Amino acid sequence: MSRVSARKPHRSKTRMGLLLALFLLVLLLIAGATYEARAARGDAQRYPPPGRLVDVGGYRLHLNCTGRGAPVVVLDSGLGDSSLVWVRVQEPLARRARVCSYDRAGIAWSDPGPPPRSDQKSVEELYTLLHNAGEPPPYILVGHSSGVNRVRLFAHTYPEAVAGLVLVEPPLLAEASPMFVAALTALRRLIGALARVGGVRLLGKLGWMGLLFGGSDPPPELAQRAGFLYNPQSMRASVEETQALPETIRAVTLAATPQAWDAWPVVIIAAYRGAAPRPDLAASLDHLARLSTRGRVVFVQGSHFVLFEHPERIVQAIQTILQAAP
Repeated sequence: MSRVSARKPHRSKTRMGLLLALFLLVLLLIAGATYEARAARGDAQRYPPPGRLVDVGGYRLHLNCTGRGAPVVVLDSGLGDSSLVWVRVQEPLARRARVCSYDRAGIAWSDPGPPPRSDQKSVEELYTLLHNAGEPPPYILVGHSSGVNRVRLFAHTYPEAVAGLVLVEPPLLAEASPMFVAALTALRRLIGALARVGGVRLLGKLGWMGLLFGGSDPPPELAQRAGFLYNPQSMRASVEETQALPETIRAVTLAATPQAWDAWPVVIIAAYRGAAPRPDLAASLDHLARLSTRGRVVFVQGSHFVLFEHPERIVQAIQTILQAAP
């Protein structure tokens, strides 16, 4: 028998194996999509919004306000995240102050907003949301991760409506290269694909949601609702937010003029791993804090999700600004 004829059965078996694997993969994807579609139908009844839906011009955004007092504290979450990421901050803080968290257009309980999407548009929607809900300014604005960008844009757009800023894990704008944005967009699309076949819902049920948060365990309230909070619609909104990052960075950079925040107290909270913060990180954040004569930086040891691991540090920072408010 020639070598060529001897290879034919082997190649045939390889092709059959690949076809079988492909067939099983298609079956798995169909089963996952069916599971997700059935589970999603009951989400609205199982997970009603903790706050209320407020019209902002033909579509509604979810706003959850608790506690009493003034000024109102407004919490803005990071890229694609819902208002529930703040639960460990909002619950204790609401015993002492009025606190509002919200979902941006298209995320969690909020309706999709009109295209094109941008962080500047989200800022304008937030201002309208608070006004229409009867939550009066000025506000203490608290942002996490990319939420810091929106907080900074809000302060630039509506300075008269601001009483102070707390910036939790602010992104280093110089590191947001086109390659970084492309990689982040691809990751968000991947999570969206996972959501469409029930993968994110399954992670929540198995208690593995930490995989989506860099190993940090999210609050149970978030993990239990994972399939709903990170549904395909929310992930599409997350992709749109990611694609708008270059425009946001340009706007935030232009707004960062010397003493731009002089009117307000500012606290920056940053996490680090290892023995000490990186010198370049410390220098960058010190430069940011100097936009206010009352700015300071607080370092905590841990991961990017300070609001999961050290919520008490965020609460303390907000309280210092509340005490300084007139």
